[in-house]
Amino acid sequence: MMNTHMRLNSRARMCGITLIELMVSMVIGLFMMGAVLYVVEESRVTYRHNDNFGRIQEAGRIGIELMAHDARMAGYFGCLPPRNQVVVKAVPPPASGVDFRKVAAIQGDVYPGSSAGLVDYGALLGVPGSDVVTLRKASNNPINLTGNLATNNANIQVSSNPDNFQAGDLLLITDCSAGDLFRATTVSKGAGPIITIAHAAATNTTPQLSKVYGPDATIMRFAQEMYYLRDSGRTAADGSPIISLFRRNVANLAEAPVELVEGVTNMRAIYGLDVDNDAARTIDTYVLAAAVTSAQWAQIRSVRLEVLVAGEDNVARDAQPYYFNGVVNTPPINGGTGLPDRRLRQSFNVTAAFRNLLN
Repeated sequence: MMNTHMRLNSRARMCGITLIELMVSMVIGLFMMGAVLYVVEESRVTYRHNDNFGRIQEAGRIGIELMAHDARMAGYFGCLPPRNQVVVKAVPPPASGVDFRKVAAIQGDVYPGSSAGLVDYGALLGVPGSDVVTLRKASNNPINLTGNLATNNANIQVSSNPDNFQAGDLLLITDCSAGDLFRATTVSKGAGPIITIAHAAATNTTPQLSKVYGPDATIMRFAQEMYYLRDSGRTAADGSPIISLFRRNVANLAEAPVELVEGVTNMRAIYGLDVDNDAARTIDTYVLAAAVTSAQWAQIRSVRLEVLVAGEDNVARDAQPYYFNGVVNTPPINGGTGLPDRRLRQSFNVTAAFRNLLN
């Protein structure tokens, strides 16, 4: 009896699983594997989506804040009151012999308008239809004069050069009652801390300034910062060109353009115009660059800037319409697929008033 029981137990232990049990186990295993693969793929897609969105947010905020900072300072002439005259000695630009305070603090264009001639785009063309914005302002880092104060000669002296003045720079000197705008011919360091800035006739209409400036006078760099979009010369992972926001000081074309942020694919500017140019200097309307006459640029008191930033292609599951320039836009066609691209896009905007041109 005991032997029979032991034989039955031994036979039971030797028996395998049935085919049905094997198939059920395989199906369960496939479901579990599919679930794991789905979670992994969704995590990858989510990570790429969030990474692209984060890059877009960062690029948009940086680009718009850099432009807004310069825009708020447009028309800044140090301590010189808005209605005091600045005598222009520099050539070129701007044209000599004019009251530079009447020259616009901002000027806009739409690429490839006349602005294209101011920047060496070369083979790296901008975005057709995108705006180009030029802001004129002095540096907020004035330096006091320390030498050559007794005579109205062809150079001035300072004890430091934190703004790194160089030959060819457009410089503004003012004592809060008058000002001169001249181009530095040479910037040289002499004995001790003294730095001499020459303004010879080679780069100015005359080597002399309009008056003798004392130790209370300050000198600062004067820049004409142009913001524009351009092909960076690099390509994304999908082979498409990377468009970036660039800045260039067109007051000194020897300075190279600076790439600020990549992925900015379009830019729009709308200008706050003081139509009647009254004493209150209030903004009456906002208009596009094409609606501003050459005389009205000096009456612009603020600017609304909007940039469109795009991420990599094939990130979104479907084509994503985007809001820019007041309307909902359809994504452009991907040349490789013939279908709308699947990039994430977001617009960023800011309104910046020219604090130095408002009462």
